[in-house]
Amino acid sequence: TLACAGTLYALSHLGVAPNMTPYNALAHALTAVATAGFSPDPGSVGAFSRAAQWTIIPFMFIGATNFILIYHFVRGDWLRPVRNEEFRYYVGVVIGTTVLLALLLLVDPETSLPIEAKIRHATFQVVSILTTTGFATIDFNGWSAASKHVLFLLMFLGGMAGSTTCSIKLLRWIIVIKGFRRDLFTAVHPSAIRPIRLGDRVVEEETVRDVYAYTLVSLVIFFGLTAFIAVDGARTGLELTEFEAMSAAAATFFNIGPAFGIAGPFGSYHPFSDLTKLAMIALMWVGRIEIIP
Repeated sequence: TLACAGTLYALSHLGVAPNMTPYNALAHALTAVATAGFSPDPGSVGAFSRAAQWTIIPFMFIGATNFILIYHFVRGDWLRPVRNEEFRYYVGVVIGTTVLLALLLLVDPETSLPIEAKIRHATFQVVSILTTTGFATIDFNGWSAASKHVLFLLMFLGGMAGSTTCSIKLLRWIIVIKGFRRDLFTAVHPSAIRPIRLGDRVVEEETVRDVYAYTLVSLVIFFGLTAFIAVDGARTGLELTEFEAMSAAAATFFNIGPAFGIAGPFGSYHPFSDLTKLAMIALMWVGRIEIIP
């Protein structure tokens, strides 16, 4: 956190981020590393220079990294993250979705931005949404449907287990995917014994069942909240598309922050009814403690 604050404040002395005052530097450092996403400026990180935006990206990334890996890294075991399977998936998801989103923005004639800006906004929003930080550099409501759906899908992933992020988390998705592959294999080879492994360690079957249950319950709650938001919106005369209702449900339950439509990065949840807000409050809390407690 101190490294992030110091780096951001140094940018103002270099003249590349003139409005990055000591207060702004500390506030954004606290909410970047903690993947909290609150900004004192209503323009979020978009109110600051591109140098500040590029600087915040790696600190959000680190905040969503397993703190045990960070501990071993600073203790001198520099290859520990590389040997960790979840970290490799994490890096792969960041790089893959960033490239995909940048390409979608580059070929979108409606997005009139310089090439560097498209790459920067794509990288920033992928890391911000994936890590459940919730900062924004641009109003992505104006992006193409394909670009918005990429960001929407990232809401369900989250960062690594053992980090400050919310959502379902990558470790659970890795186990779910490996479990599906194992189930398909044993369906063809009923007598095969094929344990699920993370690296060189076997995942206990009880843990696999727990991960299946948690993921399923998370998705059931998400769809239930989506239906509630849509029905209550229709009751109160709030015009919502299905995608806006789904994004608002995902953004609140998975603690992402910004959604799409009226609750976009520079919008507000104010138009929703009090009843919907109460449901969102309850499920933000439930999502933050990860359901089970």
